[in-house]
Amino acid sequence: MKNRFLLILTLGLWALPTLNSKAQKSFNAKDFTLHSGVNIYGWLSQSKIRGDERKAFFTDTDVAWIAAKGFDHIRLPVDEEQLWDEEGKQEKEAFGLLRQAVKWSIKHKLRIIVDLHILRSHYFDAKENKLWTDSLAQKQFVNCWLRLSASLKEFPRESVAYELMNEPVAKNCEDWNSVLQKVAFAIRKKEPKRILVVGSNLWQQPMTFACLKPPAKDENIILSFHFYSPMILTHYKASWVNTGKYEGTVQYPGKLVSDEELGKLEFEFSKLVEERAGYWTKQEIEKEVQKARRESEKMSYPLYCGEFGCLKTAPSADRLRWFEDATDVFRSLGIGYTVWCYKERKKTGFALRILNEKTEDEDVIRILLKK
Repeated sequence: MKNRFLLILTLGLWALPTLNSKAQKSFNAKDFTLHSGVNIYGWLSQSKIRGDERKAFFTDTDVAWIAAKGFDHIRLPVDEEQLWDEEGKQEKEAFGLLRQAVKWSIKHKLRIIVDLHILRSHYFDAKENKLWTDSLAQKQFVNCWLRLSASLKEFPRESVAYELMNEPVAKNCEDWNSVLQKVAFAIRKKEPKRILVVGSNLWQQPMTFACLKPPAKDENIILSFHFYSPMILTHYKASWVNTGKYEGTVQYPGKLVSDEELGKLEFEFSKLVEERAGYWTKQEIEKEVQKARRESEKMSYPLYCGEFGCLKTAPSADRLRWFEDATDVFRSLGIGYTVWCYKERKKTGFALRILNEKTEDEDVIRILLKK
């Protein structure tokens, strides 16, 4: 009797995928809801750690923490150099970690966006990117996604989406539109219904959405913008931006840098700081976000903020006011968002948590999860 019961149960479970596949037919990008999530920085992207150190950096315990706090999704950046060696051979350990992360997310009922963050032929901070001029580089980009698809296609599309490229930076918008069509077409031949996340040219800024041409009449497309404005606040003292050397005071909202502070600077630098600072309030944030929202509405595609954040080097009270205003704007416009980022090693970065420390950025977490 016991064996007969197990046989019936096994047959019943075997039949479940058929039921799920029927339900999947009506599922599209508008059903892939995203409210508040976190970016997983420094693990399978923008990191030199490998082996046990990499395995320990992000685990099932981290995913459990993210879910327990109330976040509903993860954006997982992955780099080509992490997943394949110079000869194109698959790095088994990295692929194993990627698949584990997907399984952990599904286990904890989180959605996950797998984001191809950096290619060998394209980096969002590079002066030149051969992806736009080299047909072999474009074929390699397409091949990366075909191989990622082969590894991930078994996972349900209700839980797992693909972000085709992080922050494309082409001199001409049409260069990105052309490459975008190629890679989307290749994926659609393998996975016709997978949710694809697409951003605009020049770092996914709202202002460039007007020239974005995603695949047309595809009900499984989500558009994504990034938001770090005004950068003189969000990237205060950041060494990698051209205003990073400014060490005077900044404030938000209002005129970010006072005339008195500008007067202390050398003339050319003061002009740069003044141009980058300007006057910012919640209304200015909404005006900027609306540039992306208007275009998404024209195309009838859902809109999502895949990255936003502010360094801890910014004045604490002003930083929190910026987070309050940005998230209020996103929520009022029905836009989900993913903060940059979940965990870092340094205390002056963007992260909600610091590696090997128990403290959390409680104020920002509260703001992010506000309904």
